[in-house]
Amino acid sequence: MKKLDTLTYSLAENCLSKNNLFEAKLILNWDKIFSKYSHVVKPIRVKFMKKNTKNGTLVLEVKRGFELEIQMEQVKILNLANNFFGFKAIDKIKIIKNGYN
Repeated sequence: MKKLDTLTYSLAENCLSKNNLFEAKLILNWDKIFSKYSHVVKPIRVKFMKKNTKNGTLVLEVKRGFELEIQMEQVKILNLANNFFGFKAIDKIKIIKNGYN
């Protein structure tokens, strides 16, 4: 019998990868990659320039009150995300300060 998360992971990856596979993998594994702040930061999307898989921009939504703290951790977030991919896929981080519930 298979676990539910293994079944839903492949389904979610297929649906999310219509935008790009990097975004799908990052969103699905965000809690594992950046567990320290996963409760206050949510990845929204990864933007690349025209079929380029390098120098992307990671768009993050940050809960109110944590914007400055996350801005100070940008280098750490970039390093963790790029280590997850195995190469420098993300070059910049854009923070959306709307917050979420």
